[in-house]
Amino acid sequence: MAPSDAMTKARLAEAACLAAAAAVQDPDEVPTSEAVQLYETLERAGRAIAAGKTLLAKRVAAGREWRRKG
Repeated sequence: MAPSDAMTKARLAEAACLAAAAAVQDPDEVPTSEAVQLYETLERAGRAIAAGKTLLAKRVAAGREWRRKG
């Protein structure tokens, strides 16, 4: 069974987030002219992720797979 469009997009977003986090492992390498903009971009991404998790919580609870996964 092929993953849903939402799952495909979430996996692509995860890869992009991991790449962004890796890019700022050494904050001193981030130009000061980009630091605030980069911070704000990561903050927006974090809020979008939190909203998605909140929206999915009821569906996750209904599926009960979380119990099998521990």
